[in-house]
Amino acid sequence: MKRFLVGLVCVMLVFSFSGISFAKTVLNWFAPMSPGPELDLWKGLIAEFEKRNPDIEVKLSVEPWGDYWPKIATMFAGGQHPDLVWMHYSRFKDYAAQGALRPLDDYIRKDKAFASDLAQIPTVLKKIFQHDGKQYVLPKDHGGIAVWYNMDMFDQAGVKYPWQGWTWKDFLTAAQKLTKDFNGDGVTDQWGTTDLMFGGDPASWWHHEMGWAMIKSFGGDTYSDDYKSVFIDKPETIEAIQFMADCINKYKVAPTSDQIAGLGPPFRIGKTAMSCFPHAAEGYWIRYEKRPVKRYGVEFLPKGKGGIWYALGATGFAIPTGSKAPDAAWKFIKFALSKEVSEKVAEHYRWGSQRMDMWAKRFELQVERGIYIEENWKRVWVDAVINPTKTGVHLGYARIPAGAAEINTILRTEFDPVYLGKRTAAEAAKAAKPKILEVLKKFYK
Repeated sequence: MKRFLVGLVCVMLVFSFSGISFAKTVLNWFAPMSPGPELDLWKGLIAEFEKRNPDIEVKLSVEPWGDYWPKIATMFAGGQHPDLVWMHYSRFKDYAAQGALRPLDDYIRKDKAFASDLAQIPTVLKKIFQHDGKQYVLPKDHGGIAVWYNMDMFDQAGVKYPWQGWTWKDFLTAAQKLTKDFNGDGVTDQWGTTDLMFGGDPASWWHHEMGWAMIKSFGGDTYSDDYKSVFIDKPETIEAIQFMADCINKYKVAPTSDQIAGLGPPFRIGKTAMSCFPHAAEGYWIRYEKRPVKRYGVEFLPKGKGGIWYALGATGFAIPTGSKAPDAAWKFIKFALSKEVSEKVAEHYRWGSQRMDMWAKRFELQVERGIYIEENWKRVWVDAVINPTKTGVHLGYARIPAGAAEINTILRTEFDPVYLGKRTAAEAAKAAKPKILEVLKKFYK
């Protein structure tokens, strides 16, 4: 035994002095990022991870958000699997149902050291990324939904700022007063609100936290918990969708896509008084781009018969089934979800942390550094999740079934005419429901 150990040491010394090193594990990570602060942030974090794990080399490949999703779909379909990917909660179930993503439950169960970090992730964020009772993704961030409002526009029109408990009638009344034709030429120069239907794309209202929260506030719903039923023809659901369309076509308080084509985000360029209902990231762009919006606030969505709803969305880390380095990927996920890294991400200011102990950090840092933060930020962005019952809101997330991509095609076909004012929401819902049920039957028996 002693001879064996001496021999092993000699061999290791030979390798060392000859310049030969043991091969590193290569971790191929594919993520949706564009050049700029976010990419620079993660490159720095990768360098720190590699310093702590000299046996692992991380190779990061990126695509802009819009290009990432069709490319990763093509890669998976062709049998190409990175070792680590980002997944949005509205998209991961199709991949999980196809067996393209590896459940993380075994890693979570065996890794006792990770338990304290996992406990800091709120239940609602973990559930967002569960499918068929398994945890396929762990969140790296969160974004919340609220109504943004331009305080200067409200002041100039003599309109009261939004308040917690305002109603959809209050919302419409304010939007009508804030819609202006300043020079009397018959062309609207300023609208009360952005397009609530988001260009008519169901991925941004039916299968997203934005539209889902609005539907819930009206008292409607999308799917049953087991995804065997769809409630698109529920009267309250139809009422919510019709209201979205009426804001454009009947009340004309929101611009059509054609009216703002090529101008940029309407709230951020000062064309609308309210924005409904982008992620918390909206404030990032307002603060750090040169925009005319100087004073702005946020408020919960209006109250309807379903109450006040606050919805979360998130992107997270996932390990593809075909990953050649799943253990290294798990190490990186643990590193990325640590308190230390979460604080560095918070300093980027764009997305909220996935950790309860860091939930308010990005806002607190900005306050400390004299950077303007939207009115009501603590009550809306933080308290709504830390203690929703005390805050007086319902906390949740949009229901996304497997087969969502196929359902979106059905919704676009049936609801595009609603967006254009050529069909009622009730007519579209009646046509869409049986088709949606056929898709659901493929995945939920």
